[in-house]
Amino acid sequence: MTKRKPTKIPIDARLRTAYLKLLASQRFDQIKVKTLIAEAGVSHGSFYLYYDSVLDVLEDIEDQFLESLAVTKYAPQTVYDASHPTDELLNKLTSITAQMPTFKRLLGPNGDSYFERKMNQFFDEKLTEYFKNAPQQPPLEQQLIQQAVDGARWSLLKWWSQHDDELSTAQLAQFLNQYMKMIVTLTTK
Repeated sequence: MTKRKPTKIPIDARLRTAYLKLLASQRFDQIKVKTLIAEAGVSHGSFYLYYDSVLDVLEDIEDQFLESLAVTKYAPQTVYDASHPTDELLNKLTSITAQMPTFKRLLGPNGDSYFERKMNQFFDEKLTEYFKNAPQQPPLEQQLIQQAVDGARWSLLKWWSQHDDELSTAQLAQFLNQYMKMIVTLTTK
């Protein structure tokens, strides 16, 4: 009988895991290479084989998170219909739910506020489509609508990331969809 060799966790994965662990207690911009490599159990040389700086680790975590959201498709219990906005939103929120611990750390008090801007691209496809098809509005008005939607969405997503046991993904999707309809209705009057 042959013995199985223990599987080694790749160094970059260990660094990402250690970074997320440190993010629970330290601001993203205060995590140092020395602390990170000690937590990950890797050498300075190994760190620099994968990353140029500690912020590159954060960027890698954020990019991998967003890439996984972009390719993951979840269908709700009912028949999935991509043309129905609530189903599409539910699909996006369900993919976030599957990675909730990482999402909580990235959006938490120690996370990078720029991550919100990156996440906006994930959500803003429908709003961009609306502006393309809506009656012509002044650019300033479009910008104000965009800011109102983004601000409210992020307040809700941050709250949900800390209270995900109180509100189901489907309930949040339905509420956000109703909010979007309300904004669209207000802007067309």
